Amino acid sequence: MVLEQYTYIFAIGTFFAMLDAYNNGANDVANAWATSVSSRSVTYRQAMILGTIFEMVGAIAVGARTAETIKNGIIPATAFRDDPGVQMLAFTCALAGASIWVMWCTRHSAHVSSTYSLIS
Repeated sequence: MVLEQYTYIFAIGTFFAMLDAYNNGANDVANAWATSVSSRSVTYRQAMILGTIFEMVGAIAVGARTAETIKNGIIPATAFRDDPGVQMLAFTCALAGASIWVMWCTRHSAHVSSTYSLIS
């Protein structure tokens, strides 16, 4: 099923997915690599490269299971059976809200969880 009339929702969702990936790096990677960089075990550049690699591997390795849990474990699959456009809009709105919230919290040095922001 091709939903060409919802291409704009896909584009907006893609933007917020990239923003969420950036936020995840700004929020989580800094916590994981700060000690290694400050002790000069690795350079800042090495930490950025390794952080990018490990974030990507983690997203690929366990991201599908997390998405499956959200898709079937939290929101029943039958909720949007008759209107996939509403499902796209709902998931895009959830992603937009979570991305903006994590970005704001990270900018203001507030403790925040990307996963909890998306779920709640």
